[in-house]
Amino acid sequence: MDPPKLLPGGAVQQNWALDVEFTGGQFPGHQRLVLRANFQTPLPASRPKAAEFAVLCAVAAAGVTVPAPLWLCEDPDVIGQPFFVMQRRKGNTAARVLVASAARDGFGAGLADRLARELALIHSLTPGDEGLAGLDKSSSSFALAQIAQYRDWLAPLETDSEILLTAFNWLERHAPSEQRTCLVHRDFRSGNFLVDGGRLTAILDWEFADWGDPHEDIGWFCATCWRAGRDDLEAGGLVRRAAFYRAYEKAGGHPVDANAVAYWEIMAHLRWAIIARQQGVRAAQGDLPQHELLEAAARVPALERNIAAMIVTA
Repeated sequence: MDPPKLLPGGAVQQNWALDVEFTGGQFPGHQRLVLRANFQTPLPASRPKAAEFAVLCAVAAAGVTVPAPLWLCEDPDVIGQPFFVMQRRKGNTAARVLVASAARDGFGAGLADRLARELALIHSLTPGDEGLAGLDKSSSSFALAQIAQYRDWLAPLETDSEILLTAFNWLERHAPSEQRTCLVHRDFRSGNFLVDGGRLTAILDWEFADWGDPHEDIGWFCATCWRAGRDDLEAGGLVRRAAFYRAYEKAGGHPVDANAVAYWEIMAHLRWAIIARQQGVRAAQGDLPQHELLEAAARVPALERNIAAMIVTA
């Protein structure tokens, strides 16, 4: 077995590359694996490893393109905390590299179409589906439940940001009254997909998955903060949003309500602004990876400007 190598790009979770030679058992021969565990201070929204592993197993069984989940270990005597092991697939996750390559090599439309199909499949999972019993649908309004949670997250950060407080009030007043309940990834964006040669090889990072409104995932994917500099291509920096909506609906997703997506885009920027502040606190406490945490914290002013602009034009 080669020494484990910490993979780049993880600011919330540790992902260690393992190259292992098995002499027998279920997986004989050389295996490329990933060991996934928390950093020193996980974000409040991150699910425990057992819960994330259960979601990964459920979506894999449903046919979503993910690394095959292999083993869960909750014994703290092994590495000091719970972890799980999954297959390691080829590809790159860097959003700016992906978006630039898609524009240069012309695979953006095809990749976006594939992502739309994957998202429609994720959203086909509903309460009662096997393997997802651990997710609790306890709220009658996903939007209001999110707002209450984000207020709780913001309180210990001791910020007096008028923009964030205004956003909370606006989102409460305009919360959608109708919703369809399905599994939402809650971090579906460029940067959380493995892409190899323009081809999707895996959707990653399921630690935030929960029941919710499918427009939340679409709003997150289309949010300005995840376009990697291609603001003209609203859907992940890959294609215009209308093309992504059409592909999603064609793949079996429910009709997309543009107003609902716009609402969840504002929510996306609010959520990311608070998480970015949390990352700055983690950096100040000495958590790793320092560069990624500090880079996230530096985004807060731009996120707040986006929130103000979207509320004004909503």
